[in-house]
Amino acid sequence: MKKIFSLLLASFLLLSSSALIFAQEKPAATPQTSATPPVEEDNDVVKISTALIQLDVVVTDKSGKLVTDLKPEDFEISENGERQTVTNLSYFSGHKFSLTDENLNVAGISNQPMPTVGEVRRTVGIVVDDAGLSAQSINLVKKELIKFISEQVQPNDLVAIIKTSGSVGILQQFTTDKKKLAAIVDNLKFQPLTSSGLSPFEPISISFAEQIQANSGGELAGKSKAISEQRGSIEFLSNINKNIVVTRGALGVLNSTISAMSRLPGRKSVLYVAEGVYSLFTAGIAGNVGGGAGIAGSINSLGGTASIFTDSRELQDKLRGITEIANRATISVYALDPRGTAPINFSASDNLRGGMSDRESGGRNDDDLTARNNAFKSSQQGLKFLAEETSGKAFLNTNDLGKSLKDTLDSQNGYYIVAYQPDADTFNADKRRFNKLNVKVKRPNVNVTFRSGFFNVAETAEEKITASPENAFLQKLFSPYKYDEINLQMAAIFAADEQTATIRAFVGIAPKNLQFTDTADGNKTANLDIVAVSFNENGIPVSQVAKRFDIKVPAKGYEKLVADGIALNLAFAAKPQNSQQIKIAVRDVNSNKIGTASQTINLPNFDKRDLNLSGIVMQNYTPEEWKNLQSGKPPTDTANRMQADTAQRKFKKGTILSFNYAVYAAPSMRSKSQAQFTVFKDGRELFKGAPEDVPLAPTGKMQRVNRGGAFLLGTEMTAGKYVLQIAVGGDAIKEPQTQTIDFELVN
Repeated sequence: MKKIFSLLLASFLLLSSSALIFAQEKPAATPQTSATPPVEEDNDVVKISTALIQLDVVVTDKSGKLVTDLKPEDFEISENGERQTVTNLSYFSGHKFSLTDENLNVAGISNQPMPTVGEVRRTVGIVVDDAGLSAQSINLVKKELIKFISEQVQPNDLVAIIKTSGSVGILQQFTTDKKKLAAIVDNLKFQPLTSSGLSPFEPISISFAEQIQANSGGELAGKSKAISEQRGSIEFLSNINKNIVVTRGALGVLNSTISAMSRLPGRKSVLYVAEGVYSLFTAGIAGNVGGGAGIAGSINSLGGTASIFTDSRELQDKLRGITEIANRATISVYALDPRGTAPINFSASDNLRGGMSDRESGGRNDDDLTARNNAFKSSQQGLKFLAEETSGKAFLNTNDLGKSLKDTLDSQNGYYIVAYQPDADTFNADKRRFNKLNVKVKRPNVNVTFRSGFFNVAETAEEKITASPENAFLQKLFSPYKYDEINLQMAAIFAADEQTATIRAFVGIAPKNLQFTDTADGNKTANLDIVAVSFNENGIPVSQVAKRFDIKVPAKGYEKLVADGIALNLAFAAKPQNSQQIKIAVRDVNSNKIGTASQTINLPNFDKRDLNLSGIVMQNYTPEEWKNLQSGKPPTDTANRMQADTAQRKFKKGTILSFNYAVYAAPSMRSKSQAQFTVFKDGRELFKGAPEDVPLAPTGKMQRVNRGGAFLLGTEMTAGKYVLQIAVGGDAIKEPQTQTIDFELVN
């Protein structure tokens, strides 16, 4: 990283002018196209070594409640059919939140900070096969996911919703922000080119050849029948090819998700939402086409048919590879078929062969119905395999999608770690590649879920590559966790027009966490590496800023620097109608301590909402300064004050807190809108400001109205963390918009 300047006796850094934060300017950003690097240290709760085998086991009673009082003698473990002695048993209990918890977030507040590793209670990746879901299933899944996010996801649950139609940058999609999750669900769309269609089952239809056959006789009828059989075979093989392609892509995303999550600590779970996993190995094809025997000849006469079976075997291997990775990473896979309890019968969309003179018409209809039933059952075998091999559960033939989602999350509320000492031959690859496990609990009427086994390559035999400080720095930048070895804060805003947008991030750094060294000339110095990256909705880096800062301050000014802190702002180019996540990491070169911060910015998209709020900037004044300001005598350091106050957000009692923001409205909007601010403490409303009108009138282009307000930080307010929320809405507005920013009150 390039050294650019030293800081001499100052309480903040300026990367670019912030006097006119809503003005357009060229951002200090460059394109970033590199792939997401690996993240996180190996810190799983389940370990396999040549000295000890530890596995996670979930035990529930008949009603599904966790059983938490078992002892070592209650467990029976078998490895490859041989009983093992339990040498250690411990129970991990996840924290359950209630609606009265003080740490519950204010309803509607978004952009909450990333959690630290120790704060995360449950980690769940929801992989939605939107490329293969029918329109009917997509609508149901979206409805239930929104309900799940609203009612079941709790503070410090780290959740990602990942689409198989093009997800990359998977770790960037993990968040504790309910609004961000809801926005991802809202963007799930039916994919007509790859899915089964409007309903989970393709309608039965009469081929053109059959129509000729039904209305002709003699030699033509015989030829038409042969054409019909071959066409049916070709259509069947075409569906095989399509299903294999879609399944291969979906399993690739599932594999990438599990691999990415393997770098996260603790027990994790993945919910795979799909209309089955297509593979020929689960059922024969003889009865899948009318005239059964005819398909064999058609298969032989078609070019490249062998590749279909090769692809199917490849999918089988991919399924087994996914379960191996999941088991090594202590990830349980829960599979959910959104088709629910599907009556496999004729429907109104089927074009049946009724009314034909040929007696075999009814038989062919029955053949098609049998093929549909076989395909449905076959498609669920892969889902069962994924779940059963990873101590998960397959939710099949159930219409309660919401309960399935809840059960997946609840699976991490508590589990046992059971350990035993393996035999000398456990990791002997010449004898066996896979060690089969079986776990029983002596207590009656309980359900036990556990991993099916493990591959006989000990983790302790794998070489551990020690990451360089620079690589570790980048790994933590791309991690979904917050690292607080350096106290880092961020508040981001945007300015936009119809074609362009600029995101500006105000960053505050606490110098007390930095390692300063004394120089011969009586100064103190510290060196910082700062990297900031903006990611799009799919987790792809789109721009970055990387700087090296050398801080140099006289010894007598050090205490002031520590008290005031360091403030800076960074600018990023962006596009309207988009959502971006800004992540910033700071590394102290001398100590290798790292701090990170993150925030999601929703840029104007008037196809989905009428209003957008820019974000909030702050300025703090003493009563005397405020009085002078009202008299037209603003302080001389207004611009610098705004940057420092927005970045640091630490204010004294008895002072005035001023705030500003911009309202962006659709070009055609003509409605009476009002803005109101609310202050919260510990998730509870403390006081509200009076509603104020926001003048909006159609102008033919994007409207922008600058607003602001101020309030007294009264001496009766107790020290601690507060949240300022701005809400703008009106009778004619589809969805009121909110923005929040936190601040700290000190004595």
